[in-house]
Amino acid sequence: MASFAPGPSATPSSDATDWQDITDDVAAAASSFTIDELLSADTFSLFESMSACELLDPKMDALGNEAPQPSVEERLRAGTIPLRLELGAALRVLDRLLALEVAWFAGASAHESVLTCFYARDPVFDAARSVDDSAGTAAVVAAVACSLWALEAARVAALRADIYEEEDFCASSGASGSGVGTDDRARALALAAEERLEALGGPDADAAARHVRHRRLLVEGLAAMLNTESSNATVLEAMVDALNGGGDAEGRDRSAADAAAGDAAFGPCRDESSATRGAAIKEGGYATYAERAESRAGKRRLASGLLRVLDLRRELAGFRFSSPDGARVPEALQGRYAEHGHLRVLRLVDLVGSEDRGGGRLCLPRSLAALELGGDGARLRQLLSHDDFGVHASSVVLGKGAKKCSVYSLVTDSLLSAGAPSCILSTRPGAEFAARAARATLDAARVATANRARLRARLPNLLLDWAALVQDGIEADGLCAAALGLGGDRNRVDVQYCVQYLYNWALRHSLLLMEQCLALDVHLELIASPKELEQVFWYWEYLLAARGTVASSAARHRVVMRDTLARQPDAPPLSDADAALEKLADDRDAACDAVLRAKRCLCRGLHQLCANANAAARAADPGYDDDAVYVAASLRFAKRFAHFSCFADPPHVSFADYERVAGAQRGGAAGRLADSASDLFQNAKQLLDQAAKIGDPAAALAGADVDGAELRALMKVAVANRVNIVREQAGGGATRGLDVAFKFHEHFPVLSSAAAASPP
Repeated sequence: MASFAPGPSATPSSDATDWQDITDDVAAAASSFTIDELLSADTFSLFESMSACELLDPKMDALGNEAPQPSVEERLRAGTIPLRLELGAALRVLDRLLALEVAWFAGASAHESVLTCFYARDPVFDAARSVDDSAGTAAVVAAVACSLWALEAARVAALRADIYEEEDFCASSGASGSGVGTDDRARALALAAEERLEALGGPDADAAARHVRHRRLLVEGLAAMLNTESSNATVLEAMVDALNGGGDAEGRDRSAADAAAGDAAFGPCRDESSATRGAAIKEGGYATYAERAESRAGKRRLASGLLRVLDLRRELAGFRFSSPDGARVPEALQGRYAEHGHLRVLRLVDLVGSEDRGGGRLCLPRSLAALELGGDGARLRQLLSHDDFGVHASSVVLGKGAKKCSVYSLVTDSLLSAGAPSCILSTRPGAEFAARAARATLDAARVATANRARLRARLPNLLLDWAALVQDGIEADGLCAAALGLGGDRNRVDVQYCVQYLYNWALRHSLLLMEQCLALDVHLELIASPKELEQVFWYWEYLLAARGTVASSAARHRVVMRDTLARQPDAPPLSDADAALEKLADDRDAACDAVLRAKRCLCRGLHQLCANANAAARAADPGYDDDAVYVAASLRFAKRFAHFSCFADPPHVSFADYERVAGAQRGGAAGRLADSASDLFQNAKQLLDQAAKIGDPAAALAGADVDGAELRALMKVAVANRVNIVREQAGGGATRGLDVAFKFHEHFPVLSSAAAASPP
C-alpha cells in the first residue's frame, strides 16, 4: 500500500488529525488481485461465500457454482479429444506434459498436473493406442506411458523411504489405474515410437523422438535403481543429453490448427479418480522458449539428483579402504588410505537436497537417498523417533548388497581419515565415543534428506547434539591419553588438551553444520536485509576461520608424524605407492586450505558490500535505523546466532564484540569499502583457480568439501560480484539498497545495487 497516491484531504477532526480517504485506492488495488480462483473466477459470489454455514461449504468455492465437468467418456463420445495428432500438435502436447511432470515431482497432485492430459486417462489411452496411422499420436502415447510409470515408481519410492513431508509430496496422488503395467510395457511402447519417428525423419520427428527417448531413459534408470543392487549412470547421463538436445523444430511457431489440437488434449474432467468439479489448469500450451527451458531445467535437476544418489550408492559400497586392484590392504596401512569417507557421504546426501545440482524440492532423489541410508525395513523416521537410541545407531546398515556398511564402521573410518591413530580407536574410551558419534552421524545424514524448511527447523536440535558430542570428545581424548600412557606425569586436564583427535573431528563437523544453518537462512531468505546480511557474512567468515584452524592443525600434525616415523632407525623405505598417497594427502590439504581461504574472501567481500550499502542508506535516510525502537539491534543479533552459543569453541560472539571487531576490520578500508570488496573477490577467484590446478583436481578436492561444479560456481560468484562493483562505480549514481540474486551458487549470492529513484 506504500505506493498508493494520497487521496483528497477530508475535514480535519477535533484532534487535528489529518485523515485521508483511500477508498478509491484500495478498490483499484483489489481489482487487480488474482488469488487462485477465489477472486478471479467469474462464478465467485461474495454473498454466497459469506453466507456459507461452515468451512469447506461448496458456497465458499468459486467453482462450486459451476456445472459438473464432463467425464472422459463423454468428451470422447463428443469427439472433443483429438486422437490423431500431427507432429506439430504432438510437440505442443509433449512440451506441456513435460512441464506438468516437473510440477508433479515438485509436489503438485497428479490431478492438477499430469492427469490433466486426457491421454493419461484409461479410455483415451486405449483409444489412442488403436490409432496406427499417426506418428504424433504414437509419440504422445509412448511418452504418457513412460511418465505414468515413473510417477508410480516415485510414489512407491517415497512410501518405502517414509521421509516425505506434506508440503513436499502427496503420496496418495500417484498414478493409479493407468493400464501401463510393468516398465517393460512402457519401454516397448517407447522403443516402437522412437523407431517409427527415426524412420520418418525431419526436425519435428527428431524433436518428438528426443521427448520419448528421455522419458524412456528415466524409466530404465528408475527401474535399475529400485530393483537392483547396482546401476549404471549411463542411462541418466543419456537422459540429460536428450534433454539438452534442441532443434529448430522446437523453437518454431506452430500453426493455429496445431495449437488448437494440442490444447484440446488437456482439460479438467470428472471421473471416478478425480474430484467432481475437476481441477483448474493453465490455459494454452507451454510453447514459449522460456517455459520449455524452465521445464527441461527441472527435469535435468531430477536427473542430477538421481546421479547423486548413484554416487552415494557407490560411496557406501566402496568406502572401505582397499588398494587400487581391489585387494584389502594391511591393517597398518588402512589409516593412510583414508579418503574422508564420512565427510563425502554427508556431502553427497547434502547434494541430493541441493536446489541447483541435486533436485531440491524434488522428492524422488531424497527418497532414494533415504533408502540408501536406511534401507527397506529400517526406516529412518522410525529409527530416529526414539530419544534413547542406544547402541542401535551403530548397527544400522547403510547401502545395499554385499558391500553394505554399518554407521559405526563409517564413523571409525572417518576418524582415521581425520588423522586419529588406530590405537586411539582400539581403546575403550575411543570405541565408546565412536558408538556415541554414530547416532549424531546418522541423524545428520537423515536430516539432509528432508526439505530445506524442515532441515532448517531441525538444525538447532542437531547442533545441541553435536555440542554435547564435542564435549564428549574432550573427555574421551583425555581418557584415551591416560589409557595409552601419554602425557607422563601431567594431570588429566593437561592431557586432554594435548591429545585432541576426537575433539577436532567432532568440532570440524559441528562447524560444517553451523555454516549450513547460516547458508539456509540466506537461501530461504529468512535473512534478506543488508543490515542482517552484513552480520551473517561476518559470522560465516568467523566460522570458516575456525574450521581453517582445525584443518591446518590436523595437516601440520600429519606432517610431523610422517617426518618422525621416517627418522626412526627401523623405518622401512618409502615405496612408490606410499609416496603417491603422501602426495595425495598433501594435495588435499593444500586444496582444502585454498578453498577455505577463498570462501573467507567471499564472505568478507559480501560483508563489506552490505556495510557499504548500509552506510549509504544511513547517509541518505536519517531514520534508516528506526526499527531498533521495536527490537534492539543487540537483541536481534543475539537471537539470530543463539543456536551457536551451546559451543564453547569457537567462542560465541556478542553484539559488542562484533561491533568492535567488524569496525576494526572495516577501519582500514574506510571510505573505500567497495574497492576493498573488489580486491577480496579477485583474491577469491585466484585462490579457487589455484585449488583447481593442485595435482589431480578430482582427488584433491575430495577433502575440500567441494567438487568441480561447485568450484566453478564459486568462481562465477566472485567474478559477477566484482563486475557489478566496477559497473556501479562507473555509473556513479546513488543507490537504494541491495538486490540479492542466487544466480550461480545456492548459498553465496551476487549482490548488486539498484540506482535510486529520482525525486518527483
